[in-house]
Amino acid sequence: DTSTVATVMSSKVPINRNRPYRAAAWVYQDGSHAITLKIFWWQDDRTASSTASSAIYGATPADSAWINIGGVASPPSDASYASIELSRAANPGDEGFWDDISLAEEPVSFKATGAATTSLTVKTENKIQVNTEAHDYGGNYDNSSNYRFTAPEAGTYDFEASAHMAYTGSSSYTYAVLKKNGSTDLSKAFGWPTDTSTTHDMMLHLQTGAVELAKGDYVEFYIRPEVNSSATLDNTASSLWFAGKKLS
Repeated sequence: DTSTVATVMSSKVPINRNRPYRAAAWVYQDGSHAITLKIFWWQDDRTASSTASSAIYGATPADSAWINIGGVASPPSDASYASIELSRAANPGDEGFWDDISLAEEPVSFKATGAATTSLTVKTENKIQVNTEAHDYGGNYDNSSNYRFTAPEAGTYDFEASAHMAYTGSSSYTYAVLKKNGSTDLSKAFGWPTDTSTTHDMMLHLQTGAVELAKGDYVEFYIRPEVNSSATLDNTASSLWFAGKKLS
């Protein structure tokens, strides 16, 4: 209970600048007070990197309970070391405890929802412009121009996508597909109309399972509606999404 901010900073530990990292800690406080958690990045000579730090957490957790705080950040390109700083506001007036402060590599993963364009061209493979990132650990999904995930390194990956489509007129079938490098089908899902009304709904869901990618390979989400009138995507986040992760 002093006028000085209570702060602890870890030693500098070596990191892989090409991987995202999760910083986390368990905190307990008798009263509600602000806590901040940061990752500081350091160059080979242990001077500050071009991006000196990344804010991970800055809020007031619930009091009188152990709370896990944390988040993910990607190192700047010139970082070779990292350290964690955890601090608590001055003059708290209560006791506080910290435990299990950690820094660990976070597996590459992403999930994006919604689409920039919901109208589909019939009898054509439409690349789905999934454009709102729920998260993108490693920054490997392009949600603004190419709408694709690009593998940062060779390994085993898994991808999944889902879409709800409304269309008018008759349909023989519609399919969704996840493609590698614009040509190789990794997973394909077909849907058929379930009624004879003039307006139809179709749900499409697909998953690749484990697939091998080389560094630089990319994966995109397409839908081809085999309808004779019009097709439109449901743009809600729970209905339209594209996700993937590195398994090993």
